[in-house]
Amino acid sequence: VTSEGKLFTFGDGTFGALGHGDRISTNIPREVDALSGCRTIKTACGVWHSAAVVSVFGEATSSGKLFTWGDGDDGRLGHGDIESRLIPSCVTELDTTSFQQVACGQSITIALSVSGQVYAMGIADPSQDNAVRAPSCIEGGLGKSFVQEVACGFHHIAVLNAKAEVYTWGKGSNGQLGHGDTEHRSTPTLVKALKGKQVRKV
Repeated sequence: VTSEGKLFTFGDGTFGALGHGDRISTNIPREVDALSGCRTIKTACGVWHSAAVVSVFGEATSSGKLFTWGDGDDGRLGHGDIESRLIPSCVTELDTTSFQQVACGQSITIALSVSGQVYAMGIADPSQDNAVRAPSCIEGGLGKSFVQEVACGFHHIAVLNAKAEVYTWGKGSNGQLGHGDTEHRSTPTLVKALKGKQVRKV
């Protein structure tokens, strides 16, 4: 993302994750023309899909609408289906929500609204058939505190709230959730080992 809010992508285009309207790979940065006239604020790359927070009117702002593109398996694009999108497409179900950040895992997209709400689409663990086809707001387990940051690993999610608390969920087989075990978690769970550590980033 440039200072003017232009988005450039490059790499493997097989799944349409570059957003150029085709499946062509490129080894030089290429502007995503579908977003010209808009201002990209944040972007994130999954394995086979991409996402961005975009100010559609082009004004310099720190929030915008959620756009996703690439491979749509598991509902990871948030359009309520499993279709691929070769150019950035606005997640219309969340059209009235203003976003500040987005993160992508393998089969999941996590978006953070300006009001500190976390929205998920897709699934954290593809071995479990519990795909969230349409975007859903994560209601429980986040400590009733404003969420400041979201992050995704391959199959897990971490969020940081305003109390400097970290919550994780998803696949835990390598201990990546930080709960002292290798169990999976289907709902956000407080990482107790980080309590009082004044975490600033996830």
